[in-house]
Amino acid sequence: MVEYKIPQVSPYLGWKERRYVKNALKRKWLTEGKYAKKFLDDIRAFTGSKYAVLAPNGTLALYMAYQVMGIGMGDEILVPDFTFNATASPLHFLGAEPQFVVWFFCRHAAHYENRRET
Repeated sequence: MVEYKIPQVSPYLGWKERRYVKNALKRKWLTEGKYAKKFLDDIRAFTGSKYAVLAPNGTLALYMAYQVMGIGMGDEILVPDFTFNATASPLHFLGAEPQFVVWFFCRHAAHYENRRET
């Protein structure tokens, strides 16, 4: 068994945030409810956007972003081979075909333009 832990993120919750979290848990509204509405209102005000939407996880956020981009049935989308499952799985849900490529950090996306042609 591993005896050590490599910390990735150390969240900071002040008294105000703790109160909000406690209240949300008490009311059983984790991803919706008055705090989500306030957050969306604040985002719209900050960005000047008419619309805003929340996604409770990264996979859903990518799914919605892919939809907005018009990705759909039969589209072939380049996906780095070293990635998290959520990068490709929403493409599959939309009927697109992820095409895994070896992605070197030193290469620019234009390097892969010819991939479209083959």
